Amino acid sequence: MDAIHLDTEMRENGTLRAFFALLDDKDIRLGTWFSRLAGVYLERRARRPPARVVDEDAPQREQHAHDIIRRAGWRSSVAGAAAGGVSTGAAVAATELGVLGALAGVPATALAIGGEMLYRALVHIEMCCDLGELYGIQFRADNPSDLWRLYALAFESGRGVVQRPQFEVKRMMESETKEPSDIISNEILVESVLRNIVPVLGIGTSAWRNWQLTRHVGETVHRYVRFRRNRREAFAAHESAWRAHLELIIESFWHVFTADGRISDEEVAILANYVERLPADGRARILGRFVDDETGWLERLASLPDDDRDVVMHALEHAATVDMHVLPPERKLLERAARQLGRELDMPRVRRMIDALSSTEAR
Repeated sequence: MDAIHLDTEMRENGTLRAFFALLDDKDIRLGTWFSRLAGVYLERRARRPPARVVDEDAPQREQHAHDIIRRAGWRSSVAGAAAGGVSTGAAVAATELGVLGALAGVPATALAIGGEMLYRALVHIEMCCDLGELYGIQFRADNPSDLWRLYALAFESGRGVVQRPQFEVKRMMESETKEPSDIISNEILVESVLRNIVPVLGIGTSAWRNWQLTRHVGETVHRYVRFRRNRREAFAAHESAWRAHLELIIESFWHVFTADGRISDEEVAILANYVERLPADGRARILGRFVDDETGWLERLASLPDDDRDVVMHALEHAATVDMHVLPPERKLLERAARQLGRELDMPRVRRMIDALSSTEAR
């Protein structure tokens, strides 16, 4: 265990040194610090051999994933408490020593908050990559938007539920050319300052907030990479049909995900990931179809070749498992889609898939 922690510490120190070297470039804006940190980490990680086994059975993978999230939570929690302790000490020094104490305490507090912010971000990036590697999903340095989108969604919502699905999906796609991490760089900075600004209370608040946030980010990424792996395994024999009807499948995901009027962080990320794979005209077309009206979508389902209808029906059922439950509006939508496809909704199969995920999550 000590060797593992030492290896992790050495990797983090090397990443931070490379990151600070990048910041010497005067053309780099403050708002891009997260993308720079993530980029440096992903590049360094790509150069080392995979450290995790990805062919474990499902229960082992799930337990391993929970261990990864738990370890990251403790690390970020300790860092938060340490930053809160420094800010409290600085406040005491300013009270006891006056101006002299303030002159020493303010820089120390700023350094503690900035250091904790960078360390927590690095812990989160490493956790996301470890979870992806565990499920055979890679976050790549040459295409890091997947990682940035996931982190932005999890960090911003804080509840795991996005209230404006159309706006969020389009925003995540449209920000593709505007350095997506700019969305969160400044928010992380502000959140870190506010968490540690109150003496004494900041110690507990910072530690607890870091624990909560790390768990939330980890669980969001866990559900996302698990869905992508399960999708790949379930449709391995039907990739040609999947690719041929990708636009319709993405549109189907949209209607399933939003059937109950809201959408989860990982569901937004899943949609954005698949939309990103389309050519420019396909992206514009599918984003225009992210609407509440099902009429056009149901008509397109009815026009599918009969040989491919089972694949699309199974994709609909698979999409229903992402949030681990099927509410009545979602079930009614699946039944309408099944009628258009001339197929039966296999709810027992959907429940078995959800039960399998629930049993492994409870471990």
